[in-house]
Amino acid sequence: SLTMAEVRVEEEAAAPEKAIGPEPSAGEDDEDEVDADREVAPKRQRREHVGYDGSAPPGAMEAAEAAAGALAEAAAGSVLDPIGDEAVVARLRGLPWSFGPEEVCEFLESVGTKVQPEAVTMLHNAAGEAFVVLEAEAQMKEVMLANKRQVGKRYVEVFSSTPAEKHAACERNRATMKEDAGYRGVLRMRGLPYTATVDDVVQFFNYPAELSPANVHLLQRADGRASGDAYVIFDTEEAAKQALGLDKQKLGSRWVDLFQSSKGEFYALTSTGGVMMTAAANGAGSGALGEGYFVVKLRGLPWNATEDAIKKFLSPVAAPAGGIHIINGNTGRPSGIAYVELSSEEDQAAVLKKDKQNIGGRYIDIFTCSQSELQGALSGGSGDAQFVKLRGLPYSTTEHQIVAFFQPLQVIAVQIALNNNGQASGFGFVQFRTTEDANKALEKSNQSLGNRYVEVFRCNRIDMEQAHAHAMQMAPMMRQQQMFQMGMAHHGGGNPMGQMGQMAAMQAGPRAMGPMGPMQ
Repeated sequence: SLTMAEVRVEEEAAAPEKAIGPEPSAGEDDEDEVDADREVAPKRQRREHVGYDGSAPPGAMEAAEAAAGALAEAAAGSVLDPIGDEAVVARLRGLPWSFGPEEVCEFLESVGTKVQPEAVTMLHNAAGEAFVVLEAEAQMKEVMLANKRQVGKRYVEVFSSTPAEKHAACERNRATMKEDAGYRGVLRMRGLPYTATVDDVVQFFNYPAELSPANVHLLQRADGRASGDAYVIFDTEEAAKQALGLDKQKLGSRWVDLFQSSKGEFYALTSTGGVMMTAAANGAGSGALGEGYFVVKLRGLPWNATEDAIKKFLSPVAAPAGGIHIINGNTGRPSGIAYVELSSEEDQAAVLKKDKQNIGGRYIDIFTCSQSELQGALSGGSGDAQFVKLRGLPYSTTEHQIVAFFQPLQVIAVQIALNNNGQASGFGFVQFRTTEDANKALEKSNQSLGNRYVEVFRCNRIDMEQAHAHAMQMAPMMRQQQMFQMGMAHHGGGNPMGQMGQMAAMQAGPRAMGPMGPMQ
């Protein structure tokens, strides 16, 4: 007689043959039944193809894997970069512009995540963004540990992303994602004399054979003045590394800082209109077409917006040649503002109807404006009559207190200036909605705010932008001060409520209140 174990073995051996019967042909099923059973078909097939012991018949597993692979490849277009649930993608923002895929891998390895450079896609845009394709969902938790981690003077933000977002971002940043964007034979120079010429720069590097004068790019501010920065592209990466030995050497009367860079960083500034070069370098002047043309102002543009993108946005209205003017901030980077000259009042009215439509995922504000405002913008003084500078502010002043000080005038942006220690300097800047309000603000000079008399002066947009840029550079230092103050409050040092009040105020800065990036 058979034991119970032997009986069970025989039953299990016979089970697959009982479970897998001949499937009816498609012709034997009524079409309506096929449609009705379509939703349950996968479950039924799984029951038919799996034995009582959970095992699959010979060949069934291979067929299932092949089908799944074909489905993934069809959906993604490539099994190397799948689209859908299989791909786990992280987005990094705020990376130093000198970073490449290797540096991103080293950064992520600091939190225990190992990825290959091939998994990193650098956008080389002004926001310092990159996408990383991870191998598993578990890695995402590790990568998120790097969120807000400091790299030099910057801190990097990390977000969970999707293949679709990555694809869209690559499309938006196509101008900076050239094949040679990762080339590292590039140096960024800072601190040049404002009178420095291309020949001065070549002489600074001792006329190397690997450096052509055509590859020296002196940068300018939005007002046409030299910024003291330059990009120098060497023929080889080795020559660039050797030239780094001249860091902190003098050119004329100034000490020059050298930083290793990449063509991607250079493209991020220049190929998208991010830096105003000399008229000769651009091959064209930057003046307005002038009287007889009707002007609109676009605000909220992506930093990588090009003239071609704006032309596409304006279509079917056609801007005349030389009629699109992308405005840059004091640092030479795009401000998010552009002016467009149009041939007729009808074209202007048609473009105004595109208000709140989007370019690259950003909604664009459109206004009418005058030729005089356009001329002012091109000369670096756009809306300067709307800006004032404050001196003598109490060090504890907040943006909201400054707004209250000027009531009922309409304030649209405030920037409290910081010193090199990240502390309030007693200076501030205010942008008003109209020139009339700015004029009235001057009448508040020598009135008291808190326990101090505040002086009010005229200033220009560039002054406010410089204060804003400096405050952003001080952000990491301010966060450290916040943590120290919180610790003091927790351990009984100082007034806890006062410390929390300062904490709340500091969290509002260093960004200015109002649309400071960019200002209107």
